[in-house]
Amino acid sequence: MNISLWNHISSLLEQEILPLNFSLFLSDVVVSGDGDELILSCPNEFVLEQVRSNYEERIRELARQISGREIAVRVTSGPQIANPPVRLMPATPAGESPSPPDPSTFLLNAEVVEGPENLFAWQALRQAIAFPGRYNPLFVYGKTGVGKSRYLQTIASAYEKRGRKVLLLRGFEFMNQYMMAVQKNAYEAFYQHFCGLDLLCIDDVHYLEGKDRTQETFTNIFNGLFDSGAQIVLSADRPPNAITGMMEALVSRLTWGLILEIAPPSETTRRRLVERWSAHAQPLPAAVVERLVAHPFASVRAFEGVLTRLWAQTEIFGRPVGLREVQEELERTGEDAAPLGLSEIERLVCDHFNLSSRELTGKDRSLRVARPRQLAMYLAKKHGSSSYPVIGEFFGLKSHSSVISACRRIEKLRRSDRQLSLDLDEIEKNLK
Repeated sequence: MNISLWNHISSLLEQEILPLNFSLFLSDVVVSGDGDELILSCPNEFVLEQVRSNYEERIRELARQISGREIAVRVTSGPQIANPPVRLMPATPAGESPSPPDPSTFLLNAEVVEGPENLFAWQALRQAIAFPGRYNPLFVYGKTGVGKSRYLQTIASAYEKRGRKVLLLRGFEFMNQYMMAVQKNAYEAFYQHFCGLDLLCIDDVHYLEGKDRTQETFTNIFNGLFDSGAQIVLSADRPPNAITGMMEALVSRLTWGLILEIAPPSETTRRRLVERWSAHAQPLPAAVVERLVAHPFASVRAFEGVLTRLWAQTEIFGRPVGLREVQEELERTGEDAAPLGLSEIERLVCDHFNLSSRELTGKDRSLRVARPRQLAMYLAKKHGSSSYPVIGEFFGLKSHSSVISACRRIEKLRRSDRQLSLDLDEIEKNLK
């Protein structure tokens, strides 16, 4: 059973991390253990440290999602196994201008499933691969699990295949490496990591919020790479001007290029995901597929997690799953509750503040109406699935930047304004 479980886990990890990292740190892991224990034996101490530091928690999380119970994951050092040779990617020689391919024919890696909801984002990524620096920086944002990390991994992999020098870091990894450099007075070695890069990807850059010295350092690195023509790609859970605690100078730089929202998977995307998975596993019953495709999942990660567990049940227990198992999985993950609609939020806020729908979505800017409108937009973004522009249009605003400002203001006031906090708590109790 543990071999089958590891096969499922490793197939998901292979989609999440760069191919080079998977080859170096996970491809030679030897799996053992019975029942509720998964033992991963690494070929040497270096691989052991990397797996423990970067992948152990994610492996434990995937094991729990797939099996439906807690699995003890133990990472140990096993027999020595020769690692495959690693070719370091050189930086593009100065002055070289390779002829780029036609971006309309550029194929992304096989793990990418494109849907109509994010067509613009993927086309922009093709342009960034074919014409480095055209959209610089390229900033993508969206809720957890919608595919931001995969977006960055895709462009990083494409650059590596073309012989470019690439560095992909998570926001907290950048912060930790900088703090270590400060402690060891090793600034030169730290900056050396970024010299000569053709592509820098920072995933979850919002981890830098409130860290002024780290932001100053990142801004200096950003300026140097930007001036040298390197492509910079960043991701966050919010657009740049909605990240509280971010220095104005850095926010200004993050908004220089193209800002794109990654939306939750549409019905078309969910169907394509099922079709892709079915090509490598036993097909699910048609009724199960239709139930999954029709459900408005909040993220690709949640959808793939449910798919993984359903296919695992089919493989491990040797019987097809039905609608009952689908419903159990949706309830287990909290996916049985659909995102709250804008009309429902509007109704709850109007009832609480004794306002009419026309007042809440109208042009009245008095505090009596404006503050409830801000609360409604904050709740819509927090509990719903609509984008900033859609929320702004619904509540009668001309620009989605007003929605972002409202969300930031309510987030701050919630910590200092007791009455506003009580109002929010009361409304959120009635959210279904």
